[in-house]
Amino acid sequence: MAKNLQVSDKISLCGQLKLDELALLYRVADVFVLPSLNEAFGMVISEAMASGTPCVVSNGGACPEIVQDCGLIFEQGNYRDLAEKVLQVLEDENLAQKLASKGYERG
Repeated sequence: MAKNLQVSDKISLCGQLKLDELALLYRVADVFVLPSLNEAFGMVISEAMASGTPCVVSNGGACPEIVQDCGLIFEQGNYRDLAEKVLQVLEDENLAQKLASKGYERG
């Protein structure tokens, strides 16, 4: 799909990672996005927040309960809302810092 959309040079598909590799990726990420439709408990959300990474998650499953006011929540299936929330984090350094700090404290 990435090749067909001509975005292969902009993404990396890593497969399974070791814990230290995963922790490093969380720390260097500008934003963590979980577009889950139904997440029972999003351990990855907690990991991202504990790493100080701003989070954008869907309103599916337990995601909103986990993130609360420590991240942005988009309407699942609404790609425009998702894009808007990601851009908010990427374009507003103060917002990104606020979310990262609150998430780190909570994570």
